[in-house]
Amino acid sequence: MVSASSLSTLEQASLLLPESAAVWLLLAEAQLQSGLPQRSIDSCTECLRLAPTLGRARYIRALAHLRLQQLALAEGDLNASLAHHQNEAPKNDALAARLRARGAVRMLRRDMAGMCEDFFTACALGDCEGLVLAREQHQCTDMDGAHDVQTSAINPKTEDTR
Repeated sequence: MVSASSLSTLEQASLLLPESAAVWLLLAEAQLQSGLPQRSIDSCTECLRLAPTLGRARYIRALAHLRLQQLALAEGDLNASLAHHQNEAPKNDALAARLRARGAVRMLRRDMAGMCEDFFTACALGDCEGLVLAREQHQCTDMDGAHDVQTSAINPKTEDTR
């Protein structure tokens, strides 16, 4: 993520290059770092208008929704971000971060099975922080749920109505 100190420079860049999805994405990251989640959401939305399949923009917007406790919107953006991950080919750590974030949202929404799927899959990719924290709370202790979760966690069911 970019630093909050670059916020004013990126705001100027967005005025000079209003059709640049990259500038809007960087601005959204700086706004989120500066504690401006609603402005970050707006910038991500503009970025997605220019580049609709940009999964990172959906991920950043999901984090902003999460900060505002808009859990359904956060999970929706994380689902879309993960669905588009094949177009971007993110590194395992980026994919794991998205899964860990969705696992955290699912924890807050009390979807324990979905949370554990995401945390198990993130851990298989090398990010076990969510799984460790869940296990400290006596959750995700059933190892039977750990098999074959990667495909289902990355490609959620589209008919999910939570």
